[in-house]
Amino acid sequence: MVISEIRPIDSKKALIVFDEEPSFRMYKGEIRRYHLKEGMDITGDLYLEILNKVIKPRCYKRAMYLLAKKDYTVRRLKDKLLSSEYPETVIDSIISELINLEYLNDVRFAENYIRFRFGNVSLKTMKQKLSVMGISSECIDTAVLNLKDYNMDAFKEEYRNVQILRRMLEEFRNNT
Repeated sequence: MVISEIRPIDSKKALIVFDEEPSFRMYKGEIRRYHLKEGMDITGDLYLEILNKVIKPRCYKRAMYLLAKKDYTVRRLKDKLLSSEYPETVIDSIISELINLEYLNDVRFAENYIRFRFGNVSLKTMKQKLSVMGISSECIDTAVLNLKDYNMDAFKEEYRNVQILRRMLEEFRNNT
């Protein structure tokens, strides 16, 4: 595969554009470390090394940063990462990992959305908004069933505790 262009983004980053593969951003120091130049034909091994050692960890860190701030639906997180020009294959891999770790969960997102708007907005309106956010009707129905007999006051206290724990986990990860 051939690097068709190395387009500067700012003083530190550049967009690496390939003829056939998705583009991605790299810091100029990383470009120098891998000796990348426009018109260069790179091997599949080098491409995979860059994806696995540079791009994927950065994408994972970005996803965790976003999730530490608030809950995202799978679709919204994917859109956010795509806007940062990570390759879709890397994003899909990261999202699968986050789902397996239960950091990303559309049913939980729908439950939280419904709990906080319960009594202020009709269930039909909430379902429509969740659908627009990219949550499947199966996930929405599961969330509604899970909340049928739930004590909303107990949830609000539980949610505050989860947010505190999430911030503590992020601080711990940043300090190690």
